[in-house]
Amino acid sequence: MKLRVRINRQTSRVELPGEEPTLQELSDLIKQTLLSHHGLSADIEFSLSLNGSELLSESGQTLSACGVVSGDLISVLLPQLPAADMAASERTTNFTNSQQAASGTTSQNNSSSSTSAALTEPLQTCDMQDFESVPPVWEPMLCSEAEDGEAPLSLELLYHMAQITSPNDAVMVAAHLLMLETGFIPQGSELKPGEMPAGWRSTGGVYRLQYAHPLCGGSLVSVVAVGMAPLLVINAILKVTETIDTARKLQLNASTYVTHEWP
Repeated sequence: MKLRVRINRQTSRVELPGEEPTLQELSDLIKQTLLSHHGLSADIEFSLSLNGSELLSESGQTLSACGVVSGDLISVLLPQLPAADMAASERTTNFTNSQQAASGTTSQNNSSSSTSAALTEPLQTCDMQDFESVPPVWEPMLCSEAEDGEAPLSLELLYHMAQITSPNDAVMVAAHLLMLETGFIPQGSELKPGEMPAGWRSTGGVYRLQYAHPLCGGSLVSVVAVGMAPLLVINAILKVTETIDTARKLQLNASTYVTHEWP
């Protein structure tokens, strides 16, 4: 089973052998191969979560019994993260002080041993051979950068906050984020990060979104979509003047873009 494991906003790909790997086997693999790459001790306490909030606790269970399928993203929750950050900050401070000591006068030679120790300390926390076997993967920032099995954090947050109830909902959430990435600005109430515009979804499978764009002057773009099973029909209208409208129409089947495991 191939999975993605996220530690401190950094994601790595791992592969578990066997047909029914267990949660304990995944925890052991994370301890043995991933924690050290993040400057963390293998003895650190951590929990695993599929959605970032609910813990996967029964270590003897198989991953499939926990609802985990190949390609899923597993979050590693670190309760001791603030202490780890503090330790990392102290190491950085020691390293800087040691560099200053190394560039000082020869009368400060008694500090050379601590300088050498500080310079070599970062190298002692990482085995490069192991690192190459499980390379970390930085999260894509934009939808256009995403590859199979990956999604930008902005889309994940928007997806969960929007309380998706259908594949059509999921497609419209992705469409909204693509509009934002292209420079369109939602009109109406001011949005907080991770929020969909008010009234974007109404009963009967109708969606309404409205945008402006800095390069379009005072023109508005209205995006109206209607679910007409099995198709989702999306109409985008740019109102240039009182008498001129530019319209585009897109028809798609949401099931082509959203898997049956969307909930």
